[in-house]
Amino acid sequence: MGVSLFKNTLWVYSHKFSTALITLVSTPVLLSNLGVEDYGIYSLTIGVVAVFNFINWSLTAATQRFIAVSIGKEDKDELNSVFNNSFFIHLAYSAFLLLIILSVGVFFTDTVLNIPMERLKATQYVLIFVSLITFFQILAIPYQGLLKAFENFKIVSIFGVLDSVLKLIAAFLLYIAPIDKLVFFSLLMASFSLIIFLLISIYAHKKYEFLRLSKTLILKQRMVELFNFISWNIIGALAILGRNQGIGVVLNLFFGVVLNAAYGVALQVQAAIGVFSQGIITSMSPRILKEAGKNDIDKMIAYSNAASKYGLFVISFVGIPLVIYMDTILNLWLMVVPENAIIFSQLIVIFIFTTGFSVGLQTVFHGINKVKLYNLWVSLILILNIPLAFLGFSVGLPPYTIFFISIVLEIVSFFTRLILLKKYISFQISNYLKTVFREVLIPVILTFLLVLIFNQMLLDSLNLFLLGSLLSTISLSLIIFFFSLTHQEKSVILSKIKPLMQK
Repeated sequence: MGVSLFKNTLWVYSHKFSTALITLVSTPVLLSNLGVEDYGIYSLTIGVVAVFNFINWSLTAATQRFIAVSIGKEDKDELNSVFNNSFFIHLAYSAFLLLIILSVGVFFTDTVLNIPMERLKATQYVLIFVSLITFFQILAIPYQGLLKAFENFKIVSIFGVLDSVLKLIAAFLLYIAPIDKLVFFSLLMASFSLIIFLLISIYAHKKYEFLRLSKTLILKQRMVELFNFISWNIIGALAILGRNQGIGVVLNLFFGVVLNAAYGVALQVQAAIGVFSQGIITSMSPRILKEAGKNDIDKMIAYSNAASKYGLFVISFVGIPLVIYMDTILNLWLMVVPENAIIFSQLIVIFIFTTGFSVGLQTVFHGINKVKLYNLWVSLILILNIPLAFLGFSVGLPPYTIFFISIVLEIVSFFTRLILLKKYISFQISNYLKTVFREVLIPVILTFLLVLIFNQMLLDSLNLFLLGSLLSTISLSLIIFFFSLTHQEKSVILSKIKPLMQK
């Protein structure tokens, strides 16, 4: 990983951790000021809108892909055209979504959702402001995609942290709210969303002077290309959404709500690991896409391999202690640990690890714009999780079987991605697998076994967890450094460490 990629990754992680920390502070303040009922109404309203997030993800992926490829081609005219077409799609979609939320949403709040009668009017105001928040957030996507494609992660992080800080300010301003607190908070959040959109758009136009909005740059062919890409990615996003939500439904049908509680805990663990694992691919995706734009297949594959490798290392640093000491961790974190939460959480960590092998490959398919067969095959494989689990539970298999099925299907989808990629570009699958085995699996397995053996030597659970986590971090770091990194990668790390040791 080069110095610039290293800095990009640090900016991404600083954004994620700062946002998480600010959220930890703002949530109790918000809950205290709004009260449980109003906080629940706001969360419910946000949740209704979040149903459309899978479309937002597809829009974001398309924007970043086409902008980054245009940058790789060093074609500013194409870049301008891509940006204009992307902005028009986002404008049309956000306006459409605004109308849907304001019409269908009002129907839901009035007739379907269980809202106290005295808070119904306030909820309707909240719905209006939440729809405006969504409107401005979607409009900001093309500008965020532009900044990420140019690897301007410093500014992306600053705006992201600013957004969280403004939310914290809004929570504290509730102490002096001149009107209904729930309505006032929603109004503030909508206003701050507008401010963030204006700031990021003004910065982008100032920073990249060639960028201009013009209806003459909106081209039918470009629009069709974007729509095709977005449509096929929506299929993939729906498959993942269907699998994740379907797991909860199937568990509920066969085992009841107690297992849903255990699955909810496992999802929290998954979200926590996601903060660590997503940083690598976020910072490296623009490089993969730009190399695709240059048609430099070797560099594109090299960056893809690096994204998967580093992402898996990050997951392993967090995941190995989690899998071995999940019992201790959940008992320290939760007052009551739901039945099966420990085994569910352990298996979901392993599942996340298996998904790490494919993150770089997914970006490659985006880069070469071969998403039709990719999304059809991978979606079909992933959604099989639900019928296979249903059959397994029907014959009496235990609840955790559903996660073993997820892991096996993810491995199958990984090999499917490799076979499909071989169809489009020239690369050696055997060399890729050897690299993965030698540079990733061996260090991870050795470290896991070392910590597992150490785990049998102490009885004090807290000391065992702390010492075992330290042993895992040190041993994995050393094994990776000496056996998994290239000479160039070692040089970058040593160049960062030496100045610190000389102080």
